[in-house]
Amino acid sequence: MKKIIALFFIFLFVGCNANTSKKEKNYIEKSESELYRIGLEQYNRKNYKHAIKEFTSLRSIYSHSEFAEKSILYLIDIYIKEKKYNDALILMEELISEYPGYTYNEELNYDYAMTFYKSVEKQLRDNDLIMKVRNILRGFLQNFPNSKYRTEIEKEIININSRLVYREMEVGYFYEIQRNYTSALKRYLIAYKYDIENYKNSIYTAELLYRIYYCYFMIGLKIEGGKYYNKLRVEFPNTSWNSLSKLVK
Repeated sequence: MKKIIALFFIFLFVGCNANTSKKEKNYIEKSESELYRIGLEQYNRKNYKHAIKEFTSLRSIYSHSEFAEKSILYLIDIYIKEKKYNDALILMEELISEYPGYTYNEELNYDYAMTFYKSVEKQLRDNDLIMKVRNILRGFLQNFPNSKYRTEIEKEIININSRLVYREMEVGYFYEIQRNYTSALKRYLIAYKYDIENYKNSIYTAELLYRIYYCYFMIGLKIEGGKYYNKLRVEFPNTSWNSLSKLVK
């Protein structure tokens, strides 16, 4: 009985190995151009699951092939389309680091900046993360000052700055409600700094001028606060924040 069981497992093991070897052989028997052709065909049919399989196999078997590089580009495009941003970022970093021609490739670096932004967009309540995204977008503009994407990147930087302003204002509100005016003032001043970096006037500017003035007033620094009060009166004379500032005595 023991011999029969042993033989059974031997046949099972050999059978599994045979199947595995057969699968591997099927791929190895395909030329790099054949794998690329099939992958591209599946990609054009939007059969992305099978396209990923073919392109990934090509990269694994023919890692130094000219088709391997092209496969990476298609894999990146598929991952972005399917919102698998982290997978796309890993491949983009691989291209930039291992293929020198892509280090200063505008299209790839643009895709990297925007994909990174999209990958963390729902998590942008952490200031360090917001700053990291902003630095990546600014880095793109520094490397490609005349880029055709400049207007779009600048728009996203403004959106990022808006998040920074709002986050600092949120914390400032909290301290102000607690009557901790010194801590609130620090946050409002940081928010104001972010606000004027990209805007002449934003939806937050008048309110920030009022709250900075109010906090200065509450801690007894009326001269310092007066600078912001005067700016509020001159630049936003018809706002409710200007009207409210006149009541602070």
